[in-house]
Amino acid sequence: ADFPDPIMGFGFFGHQRLIQQWAATAKGDTGASVLGSGQYRGLRPQAPVVGLVQVQLKTGQQRTLTPGNVRDLSLSPDGRTAAAIVEGEDIQYPLAEPTTPASEATVKRLVMVDLDSGTTTTPCPDCDLMARFLAWSDDGRDLLVYARQGEVGFSRGRFWRMPAAGPGAPLDLGELRPAFGETYDTAGLPLGGWLDGAPVVYARPAAGGRADYWRLDGGHRANLTARLPPESRAIGADAHAWAVAAGGQVWRVTTKSAQSWGLAQAAVRAFGPATPGFRGEQNVVPALKDLALADPAVRPALPWPGQRLPAPLAEIRVTDVAPRARVEVAQDRHGVETVRLVTPGAAPKVLLTVNAALADINFAPPVAVHHKGLDGKDLTSWLYLPPDLPAGGRPPVVVLPYPGAASANPPRAQGPGVFSPTVNAQILAARGYAAIVPAMPYLTGREPIEGLADQMLAPVDAAAAQGLVDPGRVAIWGHSYGGYGVIAAATQSARFKAVIATAPTVNLASAYGRLGPVVYAVPEDGLTILASTGWQESGQARMGVPPWKDPQLYLRNSPITFVDRITAPVAIFHGDNDKGLDQSAALFGALYRQNKDAIFVTYRGEGHVFYSPGNIRDYIQRVFDLLDRTVGENSGSPRLSSAGSGKGG
Repeated sequence: ADFPDPIMGFGFFGHQRLIQQWAATAKGDTGASVLGSGQYRGLRPQAPVVGLVQVQLKTGQQRTLTPGNVRDLSLSPDGRTAAAIVEGEDIQYPLAEPTTPASEATVKRLVMVDLDSGTTTTPCPDCDLMARFLAWSDDGRDLLVYARQGEVGFSRGRFWRMPAAGPGAPLDLGELRPAFGETYDTAGLPLGGWLDGAPVVYARPAAGGRADYWRLDGGHRANLTARLPPESRAIGADAHAWAVAAGGQVWRVTTKSAQSWGLAQAAVRAFGPATPGFRGEQNVVPALKDLALADPAVRPALPWPGQRLPAPLAEIRVTDVAPRARVEVAQDRHGVETVRLVTPGAAPKVLLTVNAALADINFAPPVAVHHKGLDGKDLTSWLYLPPDLPAGGRPPVVVLPYPGAASANPPRAQGPGVFSPTVNAQILAARGYAAIVPAMPYLTGREPIEGLADQMLAPVDAAAAQGLVDPGRVAIWGHSYGGYGVIAAATQSARFKAVIATAPTVNLASAYGRLGPVVYAVPEDGLTILASTGWQESGQARMGVPPWKDPQLYLRNSPITFVDRITAPVAIFHGDNDKGLDQSAALFGALYRQNKDAIFVTYRGEGHVFYSPGNIRDYIQRVFDLLDRTVGENSGSPRLSSAGSGKGG
């Protein structure tokens, strides 16, 4: 109880610890956080061990099943076994390959727990699991995982078959090598499951070529998706059939055939209970019965096992499932959420309505803007126009970039009723500004800083060609890696009349291996240094090597190198509980040194995202103040005021 969960306590616990240490120093006592490396690694304090606890709901009796910090948990289909991923010792060894933003701070071991007897087994004591993939066999006897052994990167890991009781064994892939699915953090994730009692993995030949789903039955390896378009991805699975999306279509895949279901991928949606966490959001394949058809008029070429639903007027997600009922959360186009109980044979019962006040607010719907990328590929960016825009109006436009992001669907973060305190298209539209979320895929053959301004301006020009926005009044607003993007873009084009950056990184070398003050204050939560270096080496910065290997690469991809080229006024915002405050300070210092228009606001007690209502109000007001003066209807003076709301400067 005295040491909160790392996620729940991230903000307040670090702040509390810092105050305690400051107070100790003020009294003449010791106020320090101590970290160690190499032979001194053990200096890092350890968090209290809680473990996996079984609770009898009727009696309240508790039983500790396995000690340790349980990172993830998955129950077998028969409910008899719990697979727990438990944190082990700190990782600190010289990896031959680049780290990634998902590089773990500690070893992760698999512990199998028999929930009846309480017996625990560790199927592979020297296996370090990649905590992004767990797949139970349908009979609950075996678990498919991905793990590495020794001081190697996960690219040299293997799929393992772990029994509910007994030692595990790696799968024999022969001449195949695991192929990771793509993720936003570039670390990737293993893909697979079970079909007709045998494991299935996503892999490609070691000699190269396309990746496919392969079924491994003893020494026999069968390519299940060889006849499908490339880049297939499982979207649903049962014991004897899978639903696989490929080429924009859905296919029914069995051990004997792969046939088109006669459905577009967009016509199918998951309708089952959500699994929390990264694995649940990114790498859990729902059962076929939990896949629904959005249109009851659709007639698949093959029998469809799931529900046929009317086209929903709202976004619906299932939060829990009972044998004869389910709880749904539905969101309408105004962002009003309704929690309801759905029971077969009865009308849905509304349990709770959230954000009912939003029903009277007109939000800006997303408008698709089609254009070409710098490599000639077709892209779709998303435009949000002021709801009360008069016919023929051409409002100023604010670009909300995030390099690497390119989606054929509207970004959920900019939808109605979504808490988005960093960059917000809806607030801009309400103020009379258009907002564009540009498609900015990573460009093959180019370094990260190259072409960023052109990527942001391409959808602006496409929208302007349709008479939707004013191409002469353009501002940019970015958060985190988007902050890197806007500062870099501002050094590449004078078309941007205002630049707004929150928590930007501007010097890739000095940002290497950085940690936030909360991590330093509460080292019991673990050191995420490898994940931090991974952001530079193979994550969004994509340097490929550490800075001592190629310092010039880091130099020419760091926006601070070119800030003398910035012509627009710049507003910089950062929370002092976030990592990289020195980056914003250095950016402001460089602009100040050149007598350029800039403002730098530090919000106390805030992390990477601002949460205090007062700070958010001040932040948004300062953003509006800059936009109104530079690209607004009455713009003309680039001067920045010294305060936004008049409070909290």
